[in-house]
Amino acid sequence: MPDVQITTGKDDDGLNAWLHDGSTSWAMLAAVGDGTTVACQGGPRRLADEVERAWDWWLAEEGPELYDFGLTVTPDRQYAWCRDPETGPRWPAA
Repeated sequence: MPDVQITTGKDDDGLNAWLHDGSTSWAMLAAVGDGTTVACQGGPRRLADEVERAWDWWLAEEGPELYDFGLTVTPDRQYAWCRDPETGPRWPAA
């Protein structure tokens, strides 16, 4: 979600995040005292749902770290990848 602006903050219940896509979609994720998180979102793009899918992917991939990701640029295309530029998951770069 490279185009999403994220602001974070901490309160007595834990970490909170505010997301905005620079247009009309937004989401707020707030920790509550029992270890769960409450999400609210608005606009045509469901940012909280996108975050949840990304989190689920990250967990399924056993938590890749920052340096597990790379970017390949050729005359024909650009793509980001995880762990291996040839066989790992990859995504087109905008």
